[in-house]
Amino acid sequence: MKSIISVVIPSLNEEVYLPILLEDLENQKEKSFEVIVVDAKSDDQTKLKALSFSKKLNLTFIESPQRNLSFQRNLGAKHAQGDYLFFLDSDSRINLNAIKRIKEYIEKEKKYIYLLHPIPSKKNFINALHFAILTKAVTVFDKLGKAFALGPAIVIEKNFFESINGFDEKAYVSEDQNLVIKARRKGIRAMLMPDVDYEYSMRRFENENWFILMGKYSFFTFITLFRGAVYTDLIKYKMGGEKYKAKKINSTHINPLISVVIPAYNEEKLIGKCVQAAMNQTFPHKYEVLVIDNNSSDNTAQIALSLGATVVPFIEKQGFAPTKQFGVYQSKADIIAFTDADSVVDKYWLENVYSVLQDPELMCVGGTILPLGKNLFLYFIFKSYDIFAKINQLFGKSLIWGPNMAIR
Repeated sequence: MKSIISVVIPSLNEEVYLPILLEDLENQKEKSFEVIVVDAKSDDQTKLKALSFSKKLNLTFIESPQRNLSFQRNLGAKHAQGDYLFFLDSDSRINLNAIKRIKEYIEKEKKYIYLLHPIPSKKNFINALHFAILTKAVTVFDKLGKAFALGPAIVIEKNFFESINGFDEKAYVSEDQNLVIKARRKGIRAMLMPDVDYEYSMRRFENENWFILMGKYSFFTFITLFRGAVYTDLIKYKMGGEKYKAKKINSTHINPLISVVIPAYNEEKLIGKCVQAAMNQTFPHKYEVLVIDNNSSDNTAQIALSLGATVVPFIEKQGFAPTKQFGVYQSKADIIAFTDADSVVDKYWLENVYSVLQDPELMCVGGTILPLGKNLFLYFIFKSYDIFAKINQLFGKSLIWGPNMAIR
């Protein structure tokens, strides 16, 4: 069946942000859409992390010969099968009803162009005021006969997009603004969807001087409104996510309840079963699986990524304990569940962990470990340890297996 919407996402060194957006798309209530990631030959793990979603999404990965946003978006549009193109930047986010609401607008309004309502990723008074003014500007400029866009989140009918020659690949910045201006010149007005939000990343504002950057944006907007595009690189505006990796990601979305932390070093033979078991839990709430790759020289990272885990490199120090500790620092959850790369957890593992930790007085929980295979001697040894642990518990001493434990 033909997808009514094709989501086109350009990327360059976005191993941190792109998987978060793809997870948002994976969780959409409406499923009839495709995703096209157009990557400008990233130097990091962007490609691997994008392809790890290929079993969860109708996803096409394209390598672009140029590092140019407009070129990448146009290239994605050429491969799109949908009736409408939905352009998003890789550091954006959308809520789980976004695609559903967009489709409802398309079916009801039958317009050629729609704009999503932006909300800043970082909440404060200045950002809220800034975005309120931007939203109001859409209406004001429309009444003045001018087109005004609210950033990269644009939905446009594919045939019409092609008729106006897509994004201007010579434009240095404001190519999204230029697109709606070209449409307006053809008599087509963009419609704002006030109840369809997308999260606009404020990472540039967090890394640069707010007032200087705002001056740049104002300058770009002024030129675009009166000339149609910005073709000069007089004010530098670098593409790509590599400079933002060290920053903590701010998000208005709900964090996972549990982070599964798996330290790994050259575990390509066993990591697949481990990650598969961790990913296929019956736990009904949001959780994440973090594989902390401690300088592996084999395919550990690639296998874990292909199965949907988030792989975080840890290169500073070699060792089991520091790798686990680093995993804790990477977690977004209140509960950390640990297992080892050569272990296979039960499918009810996280559900049971969460249930036990509903007792507010409990800080940590551990469970039984059994050997893989049918070695009766090993089975006896492992069960004996369990009995020993239970006896110790009677005397107020806790003995917990490392590969089967969780802690607040």
